[in-house]
Amino acid sequence: MSKASETTLHVRERALTAPAADYGAPADAEAWLAGMDIAFPDVAITLICGWDGTTSLLMSTGGGIVGAGSHEGVERAARSFVSEAGAWVDEMLPLPEDLSYPEMGRVRFFIRRGDRCVVGEASDLELSEGRHDLAGLYELAQIVVTQVRRSARG
Repeated sequence: MSKASETTLHVRERALTAPAADYGAPADAEAWLAGMDIAFPDVAITLICGWDGTTSLLMSTGGGIVGAGSHEGVERAARSFVSEAGAWVDEMLPLPEDLSYPEMGRVRFFIRRGDRCVVGEASDLELSEGRHDLAGLYELAQIVVTQVRRSARG
């Protein structure tokens, strides 16, 4: 494993497991962090968004974009994603102990409320075709990704 991939794994793991106080997260938030993992044949992409608009897009192979939430479009999209994610906390399952990425063709959402982390998963195809309950959340996450890509182009 490269140093870059170790770093991105560490950032993802902290987002999934660190105490809310480490992030200064508001105690009464329905969700203070939301994210999404998408598995492809050679890489998994992780989107992490905070209640304050902070946003990172990471690759399991290392690298990515950290701090994209400093761009107004990204911040606005990230806040919408986290806000909607809060409505799903009670519908999801506890975070698995192994912190693995989803299998190829699968999308896993993770949401933090307080010190809890919950996850929900579906196929990329079901989500993109709007045939899964989490399709709306997927659409909001994709808007964040689009805004991150636009901001990275300059």
